[in-house]
Amino acid sequence: MASGFPHLDGIYGPLEIGQVVGAFLFGIQTLQCLHYFREFPKDSARLKAIVALVWFLELGEKISGLHQLYSITITFYGEPPSQILAKPPHSSELQDIFSVLSLTVVQLFFGNRVRILSGNWIIMFLSLVLSLFTLIVALISVAQVWTSTSAITTLEVKLRWVNIAAMSATPILDILIASFLCFYLWKFRKSEFRSKTHRMLDTLTLWTIETTFLTSICAIMQVILFLVNADLSRVAFQSIQSKLFASSMLAVLNGRTRFRSNDDVAPAIPDDLAFNLSERRNDEETNNPTFLHSHRDVVE
Repeated sequence: MASGFPHLDGIYGPLEIGQVVGAFLFGIQTLQCLHYFREFPKDSARLKAIVALVWFLELGEKISGLHQLYSITITFYGEPPSQILAKPPHSSELQDIFSVLSLTVVQLFFGNRVRILSGNWIIMFLSLVLSLFTLIVALISVAQVWTSTSAITTLEVKLRWVNIAAMSATPILDILIASFLCFYLWKFRKSEFRSKTHRMLDTLTLWTIETTFLTSICAIMQVILFLVNADLSRVAFQSIQSKLFASSMLAVLNGRTRFRSNDDVAPAIPDDLAFNLSERRNDEETNNPTFLHSHRDVVE
């Protein structure tokens, strides 16, 4: 390496790692989508449209990310990193747009799960507010970077604190949704006395905690690295964040297969608990103590 040329570990390294891991996760997500459409053909058209939309957004994010990687490492090979990062290829902004749109859809989906399960609009309102805040900040940042001749200065100086706030909103909302969901699963558990149903509810709670742990750690690491590092280390986590969220959503939907064959448990679990996007039953049905035993299918 020529004397005076900067080390690339903290500049191009995170980009390389993020794109490689992101491609792997996108492959997993694609398999999850295929499994979903094969196993749940009777799901509502709205739910299928959400799954398809998230997949296409992630496809756009991956194409944009790979174009960005190719442009920076091949097209602009030999140019000083500071010059490239001051005016990165526009595919980097497109990648951010696809990523934040996917995140917004998935977090609203999770917020709506809690609304359907609980009948409480509070968490849905919080999901809407925080998701739209993150989306608006991201779109403003993209617009600023697109027209700027100093992208890094724009993000890390001019828009530093608003970007930190937007990045922080994602794990905060994620943890709030998981907390509300675990609380309402616990309430269902208290009203159901069969041990098999208890085991299923415990499994759902464990899945919620596990998926939230992964997505929240990824989002928190972005904030920490943005605050303490002057390099682009956070990009490695930023490149995989939306895919972790998308995979979490698909894991929830595909996980229903596990409970389909259990005839003793399935009738005890309402559609609401399966997080279908149908409307919650009316209050009379919901307050009926036999409601928990009135539905044959876990999700459909």
